Amino acid sequence: MKIDLSKIKGHRGRSIEVNYVENLSVLEVNNNNYVVSKPISVTGNITHDSEGIILKLLVRGAIKVTCDRCLEEFEHDFIKPIDEILNEADEDYSYEVEDDKLDLTKIVIENVELSLPMKFVCSPDCKGLCPICGKNLNHEKCDCQIKEVDPRLSVLNKLLQKMYEVYFMPVPKRRTSKARRDKRRHSHSLAIPAYVLCPQCHEPKLPHRVCLSCGYYDGKEVLEVVEK
Repeated sequence: MKIDLSKIKGHRGRSIEVNYVENLSVLEVNNNNYVVSKPISVTGNITHDSEGIILKLLVRGAIKVTCDRCLEEFEHDFIKPIDEILNEADEDYSYEVEDDKLDLTKIVIENVELSLPMKFVCSPDCKGLCPICGKNLNHEKCDCQIKEVDPRLSVLNKLLQKMYEVYFMPVPKRRTSKARRDKRRHSHSLAIPAYVLCPQCHEPKLPHRVCLSCGYYDGKEVLEVVEK
C-alpha cells in the first residue's frame, strides 16, 4: 500500500486516516515463507508535524507456523503497534518515500518481522515430542524412561568415563609363534655363557676354550701361565 503524502506536506497538523488490508497471501520473514491465515489489517493515522511525518498505526493479523516443540502446525496471531517519525533529513527517508509516495507495506512487514518470537510454541504447556520414540506427548503417553542427569555433574561424568578408559582398559596379550619363542630363548642363552670346570685344575672356564688358570686345553698345556 502506498500513501500519497502530498496531501499533508506543507500543512502541519493535517492527517491522513489509514484503514486498509494488506494484499498478502504469504509473508516472507528471514527467508521463511509463512501462509497468511488472517488478513493483515492496518489502522491508524499519518500526521505531518514539525518533526516530520508521524506514523501511529496498529497492525493485526495471523500466520500459520510450526511449533518448535511438538512440530504441529498452528495459527499465530500478532498485534504490532507502529510509532515512527519519518524525516527528510534521515537516510532511510528515500528508501520509504519516493515521489511523495510512502511505501507503507515495507514498514508493515519490517515491524511484523520484529514482533515475531525467536521460537514458536503452540502453548506454554506444550509437552513436545518424546526424545526416544518421537510421540507427541500432548496427544498420547509413552513408556519411555528418560534418565535425567544433573547438568552440573555432566562434566564430572565425562571425566570419570575418561579415567575408567585409561585405568581399566584391558591390555591385549601379545601373540608370538613357537619359532620366535625358541629363537628368543636361544639368543638369551648365547647372551649369558655357561662356564664349565677345567678337568686339569677344576677352575671354571669357558667351554671349548683354553683354561686361563692353568693353560691346559684338552689335556695339553698350550698356554704358559705366569703367576704374579
